[in-house]
Amino acid sequence: MIDIVAQAGKFPPTATGLDQFIVDAERRYWLHVAIDRFTGKIIDQKLEIVSE
Repeated sequence: MIDIVAQAGKFPPTATGLDQFIVDAERRYWLHVAIDRFTGKIIDQKLEIVSE
């Protein structure tokens, strides 16, 4: 399982670094992946939206 946190936002005009990013929205996803042990190929995947 991969926990994904996607954020949307902006930088103020005077921003000088990534720590000044202003988050406007955030969404969280869980990506479930089944991988074949012998070939390393992805067998199945499911994207689930997490609502807290």
